[in-house]
Amino acid sequence: MLVLVDVGGTGGRSDAVARDALDGLPVSVVAVPHDTMLGRGDVVAGTAVKAAWSGLASHLLARACDPSSALADGQVA
Repeated sequence: MLVLVDVGGTGGRSDAVARDALDGLPVSVVAVPHDTMLGRGDVVAGTAVKAAWSGLASHLLARACDPSSALADGQVA
């Protein structure tokens, strides 16, 4: 699994590039977008970031419960 976290807001479409580069390999790519609220020091993340972390958690749990399973990118367990 490859987790891309856009900390500085400069990630752009790096997740698409990573997915293309790893196409055909048993590697999932999960992208967590930049959150301007967290970047300016807020304590609570925005909806997109919360959704990305929730998706990552569900993906990891699915793999832990059934290591032979393979969720497609973007699919939630």
